Amino acid sequence: MPSFIIFLTGTTGSGKTDTAWALVSRLDELVFLDCDWFASRSPFSWKRAADVESVYRGIRSQIAFHLGEGRSRFVVTLTLEMAALFQDNYAAFAAFGLPICAFRLVASNDTIKARIIGRDRIQKAEELDNALRQQAEFDRLYAAETIFNRIETDGLDAHAVAGTIVRMLQA
Repeated sequence: MPSFIIFLTGTTGSGKTDTAWALVSRLDELVFLDCDWFASRSPFSWKRAADVESVYRGIRSQIAFHLGEGRSRFVVTLTLEMAALFQDNYAAFAAFGLPICAFRLVASNDTIKARIIGRDRIQKAEELDNALRQQAEFDRLYAAETIFNRIETDGLDAHAVAGTIVRMLQA
């Protein structure tokens, strides 16, 4: 399989991180860049565009580093806030000369609720409220789905979603 950058977005609980790890287990030499890791500093706010842009800069810096090390396959998770600015950042990623594949993982509110409740985290209620609010915002921002290829994840585990992505990459 050739080089590429895969972007995964969706609400909290849609399966972005699990799908990224499933892709790592399926595809050789895949580098997973988790946007949450780049945001784990203080002070930081997803509501400040400058902070979100700093995550984009960090991800681009890591891609440049890994390209220099001979790696050319990436999967990057994007929060809602990053997805909202994705179009503005697209050209900077296209400058790497790698094909870009962007996917929005979508799940029903019941599926999202079950996934969040099943997590081993203290802030489950906050995550669930956040996910339901994000669902409406994603639907508003990407009603036409022109940027992200939509993948329904209800009834699928992360490995099945990863399989769908791999098949789409091969098509």
